Amino acid sequence: MGEAYKISELSKLYDICSDTMRHYERQGLLNPIRGENGYRVYGIRDVCNLNVIRNLRNLDVPLETIKRYILNRTVASTVQLLEQESEIIEQRIEALQRQRQDVLRRAEKIRGHFARPTGGFELLELPPRPCYRLQEDAIVEKEIDFVLKKLEKKYENVVHLIGPHQIGAILDTDALRQGIYNHYSSVLIITDQAEGCEAMLPGGLYASTIYPGRYENFARVLPLLLRWIGEQGYEAAGAPLELYIIDEHETNHVEEYRTEVQIPVRFSTARP
Repeated sequence: MGEAYKISELSKLYDICSDTMRHYERQGLLNPIRGENGYRVYGIRDVCNLNVIRNLRNLDVPLETIKRYILNRTVASTVQLLEQESEIIEQRIEALQRQRQDVLRRAEKIRGHFARPTGGFELLELPPRPCYRLQEDAIVEKEIDFVLKKLEKKYENVVHLIGPHQIGAILDTDALRQGIYNHYSSVLIITDQAEGCEAMLPGGLYASTIYPGRYENFARVLPLLLRWIGEQGYEAAGAPLELYIIDEHETNHVEEYRTEVQIPVRFSTARP
């Protein structure tokens, strides 16, 4: 019979569970025989087939395609399959290069954000910003991460929280009027890619400040920013936007948190 292998030996060698081996057998990809003790025994042809199956499954080639190849293997079909593998690998290389660029862009953004001074105020002329947005009746601070996860799930093919996008939330203006600083009307993920986005943050003039530390500091920072806006001859033209530029996704140290508050502004109607 030549070389013979037990299912446990091949399962360990290829890091494939026994159930998967039996599934391959039912699909006609492996053809073990029964030994004298009734246990499955695999020959060298099964080992060769396992090499093919493992390599192609690592490239997400469907089992049906693998089966057709194994059952009718020729020099021509092998060359054709290798060329197809090369195309798949090339596509993966391109995808990995895009992911690498995303990772590097994210690292650069984090370095830049962390280097920005805190506690100051400035006016920013911002372009329209495409974003993915999820609006709920009422969102409290402790629910932000959960709602963001729902948003990521809704658009899982295009956004990831760990990617180079910017996450944030829009404050609930009705709650703010009542002195409640931890209620939000929507959460959003701002992206550089407009294609496929269903929402857009309006462009225009925004007053901005960055504060470090806990989110509770927002209650102290917002009145200071609003006062500064008035001193510059402007007034708020919309709800405050919080951008979580550095948070628990980047650090376990709360003192390293950085949150940017942006408020759209216009010239004050109360100006003399």
